[in-house]
Amino acid sequence: AEDWDTWEERAEAGEDIKPWHEVESFTYGDETYTDVVIRLKGNPSSGWVGDKYLFVIAFDEVRSDARFHGLRQISLDAPYYDETVLRERLALTWLAEIGQIASCVNHARLDINGTYYGLYASLEVADDLYLERRFGRAGAQGDLYKWDPVAGELEHEEGSSEGSEVEELLAVTTVAEFEAIADFEQALAFWAADFVMPNCDGYFRGTFNFLYYLHPDSGWLILPWDLDCSFEEYTQEWSEDIHRDYWGLTLPLDHLLTEDPERWEAAVLAVREYYDPEVLEANVWTWNEQIADSVYEDPHKYFSDDRFDEAVALIAAFPAERLAYLESLDAK
Repeated sequence: AEDWDTWEERAEAGEDIKPWHEVESFTYGDETYTDVVIRLKGNPSSGWVGDKYLFVIAFDEVRSDARFHGLRQISLDAPYYDETVLRERLALTWLAEIGQIASCVNHARLDINGTYYGLYASLEVADDLYLERRFGRAGAQGDLYKWDPVAGELEHEEGSSEGSEVEELLAVTTVAEFEAIADFEQALAFWAADFVMPNCDGYFRGTFNFLYYLHPDSGWLILPWDLDCSFEEYTQEWSEDIHRDYWGLTLPLDHLLTEDPERWEAAVLAVREYYDPEVLEANVWTWNEQIADSVYEDPHKYFSDDRFDEAVALIAAFPAERLAYLESLDAK
């Protein structure tokens, strides 16, 4: 609670705003882990509200070789604005199914000192093990970056680069320049998926909720991250009014839309072929059956049981509405 309440003062003092704290033990079923630490997660300037804290739990901070089922860390997310607690699981599962490089995700109940605290989306953290699982040992030797909204810069998460490549990336002014340093087809498919879904707080909106990875052979890749605003606002289409790139992170797509809009439209149509409302709706109801009782019992959730039920029904209906809207744009 102190970290939550005093982050601005600590940021001004140059202190860590999300420090690690030791826990006596971490238990999962009949497994018990020691030397485990925990910290708050999320964007403190916009996401730290209410009474339900979001967490990252680390098993490797004290002992670098420690793992939890092959993971160094797990991330527990349940932001106040996702009243379904399903958006990240729905989005990451769909992205993985269509060939995007996405974190694994399920749901988890968190007990603290023997008392039920809340229901979360449990996310695989993007680290070197995540990269190795996706790209193999050789392909995991690149550099991973995530935007830090407090520092206002791309934060170097993994790798050994000195940063000159980032300067080159952010200096891109044409599609050709980006193609020369990136896996353009991967980026194009990612942009299209981010739009079709849509992710209302991601690349197609001009915000910072994604990862940049400099693959040692393929160049820059764009990886999904932080999808808790996906599958909402089904009438969203590409426009300069909603796409506001304040940080210069999404300019390659801006250039594409200006220089070669037909290439963009073809990519969107290709991704739409894999946007199946029946499958997505079935996933919503299957996972809702798994988590509903835990949500009802959650003492720290930000919404009523009735509001949760309404929100789940809305997200179940969303993919069909989104697809119909996208098809309506074809005539424009």
